[in-house]
Amino acid sequence: MRAQHAPHSFAPQRDLLRFHPTCHHKDAQLMALAKQFVEAEPKEPMLFYVWGHSYEFAGDDNWDIIERFCAYMADRDDVFYGTNTGVLL
Repeated sequence: MRAQHAPHSFAPQRDLLRFHPTCHHKDAQLMALAKQFVEAEPKEPMLFYVWGHSYEFAGDDNWDIIERFCAYMADRDDVFYGTNTGVLL
């Protein structure tokens, strides 16, 4: 299986067949990217897309990573939270 390319970009994407998420949930830069995202003053919409598999949390015993990220990103009036369909299509 090919590893997913995740360029740490918040740019919206148009080609869903060549879609690149912002980062993986285990990326060492996850929280720094979250801070950069919420502190940005964008002139156009931005997309922060974290990818990963739920089985990785149990297998790697790292639920704390995604819990910390979700707590930081939660309840922000200036962020739209959506499903893949709602955000990407």
